[in-house]
Amino acid sequence: MTRSDHSQPRSRAGGRLSQLWATLLLALSLAASVVPGATADPLATSTETDPSTVVVTMSSTASSARTGYSVPITATATLGGNPAPAGSVEFYLSTDGVSFTRHSTVPTSTGTATARIDVPVAPMGEVYFRATYVAPLGSWVKDATSDVFVMPVDQTPTMWLNRSSSVYGANALVTVTVAYFQNPPSVYLDGRFASSCPRTGTCSFGVSTTPAGPHTVVVSDGVTTLTAPYTVVKASTAVSMFCANPSMYTGEAVTPCTATVTGAFLYYEPVEVEYVDNVAVGTAKATAHYPGDDNHEPSIAYGTFAIEMPTAVTVTCGPGPFVYTGSPVTPCSATATGSWQLPPRDVPVTYSGNLNAGTATASASFVGLSGSADFVITKAASTTTVTCPASAIYTGLPLTPCSAEASGVGMTAVPRTPDYTGNVDVGTAAASASWPGDLNHTGSSGTATFAITKAASTVAVSCPTSPSTYTGTAQTPCTAKASGPGMADVPLTLTYSGNVNAGTATASASWAGSANLAGSSGSATFQIAKAPSATTVTCTAGPHVFDGDAQTPCSAVAGKVGGPTVPVAVDYSGNVDAGTASASAAWAGDANHLGSSDAATFTIDRAPVTMTAGGYGGEFDGAAHPVSACVVTGAHVGSLSCANDPSTVGPAVGSGVTTPLMVFGAEKASNFEVSAVAGQWEVTAVPLAVSVRAVPAVEWTGDGNYAGGVEVLVGTQTGAGIPISVGRQRIDGGQCRVATLTGVADYTLDGATEAGNSVTVTVTDCAGAAGDRIEVTGPGVFGPVSPSLVDGGVLIVTS
Repeated sequence: MTRSDHSQPRSRAGGRLSQLWATLLLALSLAASVVPGATADPLATSTETDPSTVVVTMSSTASSARTGYSVPITATATLGGNPAPAGSVEFYLSTDGVSFTRHSTVPTSTGTATARIDVPVAPMGEVYFRATYVAPLGSWVKDATSDVFVMPVDQTPTMWLNRSSSVYGANALVTVTVAYFQNPPSVYLDGRFASSCPRTGTCSFGVSTTPAGPHTVVVSDGVTTLTAPYTVVKASTAVSMFCANPSMYTGEAVTPCTATVTGAFLYYEPVEVEYVDNVAVGTAKATAHYPGDDNHEPSIAYGTFAIEMPTAVTVTCGPGPFVYTGSPVTPCSATATGSWQLPPRDVPVTYSGNLNAGTATASASFVGLSGSADFVITKAASTTTVTCPASAIYTGLPLTPCSAEASGVGMTAVPRTPDYTGNVDVGTAAASASWPGDLNHTGSSGTATFAITKAASTVAVSCPTSPSTYTGTAQTPCTAKASGPGMADVPLTLTYSGNVNAGTATASASWAGSANLAGSSGSATFQIAKAPSATTVTCTAGPHVFDGDAQTPCSAVAGKVGGPTVPVAVDYSGNVDAGTASASAAWAGDANHLGSSDAATFTIDRAPVTMTAGGYGGEFDGAAHPVSACVVTGAHVGSLSCANDPSTVGPAVGSGVTTPLMVFGAEKASNFEVSAVAGQWEVTAVPLAVSVRAVPAVEWTGDGNYAGGVEVLVGTQTGAGIPISVGRQRIDGGQCRVATLTGVADYTLDGATEAGNSVTVTVTDCAGAAGDRIEVTGPGVFGPVSPSLVDGGVLIVTS
């Protein structure tokens, strides 16, 4: 279907000659229509056709479009019913019928061009196309633009992907475009959730770790389910090989190479190496083949290396000394060597006489070569250890609390019996032991001491287990006694600490001891519990009116035993908005008193506000006008505002009432008591401005927007909203007729040319030709013009 569109951009200007020719034709046709005695009707427009005018029409083989797909659009340019000359066609696309975007330019030699245009999302349910025929540069034919071609859009839910495949391991981002779903859909890859989409728009998900092979992308909103195939291609791999070159002949297969493979998520993974000719002296070959897997392509690498004979075996021992350890001593190493290019090879060493102290021998052999070396193993040191307790309690008998043993590397510990001195009386006692050694160890000896101390006594302190309550005075509820072996209990005097305030108190006592018993001391604790307290919350009387801030009309104190009251901070809830607010206070207590709490409520009234609508007053000027701003007043208005209904008045003459509409914005309506005051508006009629020429004038009675005035046949009529043709009509029943033509033409005045202007030509034809006039108005470098009387069929234009 097509639709006329007068907002099209002006086509590229044609040649100057064709424009001047069109001007002359228009001028002659207008002049001829008013020549006295002519048969032409001056009220009818000219039927002549501009020979340079091209007509562009549009069509399509499709009856509707679908978002995400392309649609064929054909433009046909004709000139006088024949194909237009060779040129090009510019295709334009729009989704709202107003803003057009150029899609493509297609050359044409037959006047017909076709473009396949991708269909975007169409919010209005239609897509709009337009085509402009562009004539060759310098051609006498003008450019031309078609009417708008409208095509309905099939709004069946649809989806498409920005890509259909990727390589395994690559960080591929798949963009899913959806349109016209009933609900916001979800995207699934192989049945697993991948992303959320809008009803119309795009979403995306990554596929880097998705296994290689075919996959399915599903988009579903619970009502409609659509699918699209997606393929993940296997990733390439690369095998790297390293071979030690040359390698030493061993008489067996030599395997000096290592290989690794790299690829997507393969980080130098080992690859098995296969060898050829890798036993005898000469050149060997190696191959490493990675077979690939479900996600990776196979790859292979090759290598070669030389096998050479060694020339000597050398045994080296040292440096010493080598000490007996109880295990075979193996301090030697052996290497097989050859040319300077051949890396040395370690050779196994065999030993004899390498367990006990003495001379030992190390030897080695490799592919017919051999070597040896001697070394000496010396005796290991031994240690005799005497172990005693730090002290022993006096008993009147010899004390033997110690033990001893000889030890060394590679031997089982040998028990020894200690000898004692000074081990009866209180003081320091000594113990000693020795060992002569054996075949692999030297001899050793050791000593130790221990203290003989007095016997102990005990002081017991007893306190009640039930706590007492804080009174503010010292509390002494405990008893104490001393006891020990062979003595009667001795009552003791107690010393207290921390026995006034609540918490843990301590009672302690000491005894100096006797000749046989050491002094001692003891202590015990008991608890002093905290005393109770009482907290009271008090709120002042209202009214409390909402003002946007938190309201805090309450106070609180805590009473306690043995002291003055304590001020307590009040916590509030619901103390901003209108309604019932709560206040609470809690005292945590102190070192001697338990905590306590209390609560109360108070009411916050709504804030009164008034919204006053705006108004307007003025004369008719052909335009609608906004009324003055709506105003909100009150002690607290916060972010409140109001709007006028209606917001604009006119353009017609009239009057009425504006109603205020409250806009709460971020404020809650429940916090305000709102009163409304209406506004007034009025648009009054205005006089008509008239410019009079030297001809008789008549009266005009006016209309709904203008008061009456004087009307003339020829002159410049001004007044907002009054088209030129209306001001040219006679109202007294005279014999004049008026015709108005509107078009685009070139005009030449005083040697200056203005091209492509929109002009209005008004022709007045009166009986007897007494009032015949032609008036031309339009923009230009020389301003509006008025032509003179018709003279011999020629239109004479004067400024």
